Amino acid sequence: MRHIETKPARAPASAVARVADVVIGCAACALFAYLVYVLYRYYWPGTRSFASAVTGPILVIGLTVATGLLVAGLKAPAPIRINGALALCSVAFCVYSVEAVVSAWSSLPSVRQEQYQRQLAAAASAQGREFDLRTKAEVVGDLRARHIDAVPSMHPKGLLKNEDGTTHSPIVSDGTEMLPLASVSNRVTVVCNEGGEYVTYTSDEHGFHNPTGVWHQAPVDLVVLGDSFVQGWCVPAGRDFVSLIRQTYPSTVSLGIEGDGPLTMLATLREYGERLAPRIVVWCYFEANDIDDLTAEGRSPLLRRYLSDSFSQHLVERQPEIDRALDAYIADFIDENSLRLRISEIAGLFSSVDGAERQATSILKLTALRSRLGLLGGKEREGGQEEDAAALRRRAQSLIGTFNLLRQTLLEAKALAAKQRATLYFAYLPARDRYDSSGAGPNPDRDTVLNIAKDIGLPIIDLGPVLAGHADPLGLFPFRLADHYNEEGHRLVADTILAHLTR
Repeated sequence: MRHIETKPARAPASAVARVADVVIGCAACALFAYLVYVLYRYYWPGTRSFASAVTGPILVIGLTVATGLLVAGLKAPAPIRINGALALCSVAFCVYSVEAVVSAWSSLPSVRQEQYQRQLAAAASAQGREFDLRTKAEVVGDLRARHIDAVPSMHPKGLLKNEDGTTHSPIVSDGTEMLPLASVSNRVTVVCNEGGEYVTYTSDEHGFHNPTGVWHQAPVDLVVLGDSFVQGWCVPAGRDFVSLIRQTYPSTVSLGIEGDGPLTMLATLREYGERLAPRIVVWCYFEANDIDDLTAEGRSPLLRRYLSDSFSQHLVERQPEIDRALDAYIADFIDENSLRLRISEIAGLFSSVDGAERQATSILKLTALRSRLGLLGGKEREGGQEEDAAALRRRAQSLIGTFNLLRQTLLEAKALAAKQRATLYFAYLPARDRYDSSGAGPNPDRDTVLNIAKDIGLPIIDLGPVLAGHADPLGLFPFRLADHYNEEGHRLVADTILAHLTR
């Protein structure tokens, strides 16, 4: 029988090799897409530039070489392709694991506060000044060890907890949710430290930053509403702009509490304004975060009830109850160790759909690692105005609901002030960012917010041009770095408000 020799058929590629090809191909496409993005954004048309002159060329060369090697690797023998794909998967897993840890860690409020404090401490050291690096809880603990009944400043924003897209206060009284709008009354209150030493004061009968006895002066001259700027962060007691205004109008009452946004300010005016019966109400709007605060406040069913002209928690009459509830809440704050705090903050990052989505997007884009490698946050070049304008339009579109809520809130506040026979002034407080080297300029929401106040018919006190006209605007902030105004800045705000009221 004749033996016929046949040429063996070429074995088909294994499933593992095909998967390896997909992995290598996807990696090559991803690197090529990033290369195109870099070339477009930084070279043609070049609307951005790298902070360092060498970063761009190194990145472009590296991406080009890496993409070329991956494409060439698709022609390598199957074992090499498989091993290469495994290596790519291992590298990707390690990189994204590091990114997830770094991104989550750097997003924790306590970590960001520590970094902020260290930055200020370094600036103080450069000037030969001391800086207290203790945490607020440590300061409270040290004061209590000296038999001083101290408490940390409490605020509504810190109390609200997210539950399925809405926020609620954990404090319940007689089966009903209660949201205190100030801190513990008649207690040494630890506030903040941006100038080197912690600011403390003794709170008034309702937990605000006022001299004892102001609540017996009704009707009062002025009530000032706002957030931490009105509360007096972070200047010594008596040197904040409300205290300075009080030198001209003795019966001036501060109803400012850190973290307050417009809806909480309306709630505060409803709860406490009627008891004070002011002639003038100054509504202080801080441009850096009041819109974001209002977005968050809008998720609180309890706070939204203040848009009705009849709702009240009757907090003035419930101060002993408020103090007991806050004392119990503060006890957990003082006893909370660092690990427990970090765990609760990490859970908070993913407690809402929006928060989880933002965190996932940041991790997917390797935002934290790119930032540390200098591949993020480059400078804008001339010619990027159209792109910036488009981004501003998208932001404005996404905030339509919040701007409508701001209009509704201010209308209700104006009606409430009129009911109390008071005139409502709208004071616009600028943030430090517009004056630093980043060239951020005016807040993107500035014109919209001011136009809403004008349309409603509120007298406007615009501090933006006033601070910009100062010889050294950054000099109005501690160490030129801190978020709040220093003593000189508070004096300038007080003088400007007084000038408008006199007019």
